[in-house]
Amino acid sequence: DTHYRPDGFDVGRSLAIVQGTDTSRLNHSHEQQFHFARQSLMLWQNIINDMFRLWSLAEQDLLSPDAPYALKNTGQGIQRVQPSPRTYKAMQHILRDTQSEVGAWVGSSMIH
Repeated sequence: DTHYRPDGFDVGRSLAIVQGTDTSRLNHSHEQQFHFARQSLMLWQNIINDMFRLWSLAEQDLLSPDAPYALKNTGQGIQRVQPSPRTYKAMQHILRDTQSEVGAWVGSSMIH
């Protein structure tokens, strides 16, 4: 918020994305891209602040006999794929908190 504002920008400092420019497939105004970048940084800040708990939950999910891995073709070859219900639930909570913090959400909120 120090160097950029959602409601305006200095010449040459627009965050706007224009479809077809530099292979971009999106159109986002400066304001929309500002909010997208801000929410992404806030989400990562909240994830980092909870990293130890997420790590612990991921370990529990990996070692759980209730959620064994399976070999699946993911489109990038055969991979080990395993459910992670504890980690997923924690990420849903972090995402909801971040969405409440920022108000309006730009783009997808899919956890994967």
